[in-house]
Amino acid sequence: MPPPRRICLVSPSHVASNPRLVKEADALHAAGYDVHVVASWYFPPLDKYDLEIYAAAPWERTVVYAMTGPRVVFAKLLQRFFRNRIRHSLCGSLAAAARANHSASLLLANAAKHVRADLYIGHCLAGLPAAAWAARHHHARYGFDAEDFHSAETENVLRDPVDAFAVRTIESSLLPGCSHLTASSPLIGRAYEQTYRITAPITTVLNTFPLSQAPSAPIEAARSV
Repeated sequence: MPPPRRICLVSPSHVASNPRLVKEADALHAAGYDVHVVASWYFPPLDKYDLEIYAAAPWERTVVYAMTGPRVVFAKLLQRFFRNRIRHSLCGSLAAAARANHSASLLLANAAKHVRADLYIGHCLAGLPAAAWAARHHHARYGFDAEDFHSAETENVLRDPVDAFAVRTIESSLLPGCSHLTASSPLIGRAYEQTYRITAPITTVLNTFPLSQAPSAPIEAARSV
């Protein structure tokens, strides 16, 4: 009997701050796939929650440390360099846009390249180029989960020409080549189809979770000081 197909999910976030990725990893494992998650670590207060998720997870993981160390410092210097370069010319390659968009892009890509998979799926925009580069390295396929419409997600993207250029370069360069696309709402999927003329089907996966994961009792709302 052949081994199950392997799918690698790539995210610049902690797993504790990306429940959508955890839900996808669990669902793919339950469907019979061999799942490997590549995710970042950069915010120590989330350690406890990450470890709880990893302890219960049926899938493998690679944690990319993106807070301290020479590799992280170099990645942040590269980000600053490419942001300044783009700001002065408003042009640049996909590699430059990816590095300008997120300092962990190269770290994630290098980690994902060490995982041989049949399909790489990026989560959050920085996960898309990392997944695409890893897929190209292994002659595999890549996909993307669009939790937001990143071209208009934040004030920075709308007002900062560097952020706008980086996001649109990543999306326009890589989304048409995706063999797997999901979005968190029908309108987000439609916006991507219309903006980038995507012909591959985009499946809607709503941000909903099983009732079994709900608190056993109402949680008191935080009070403002």
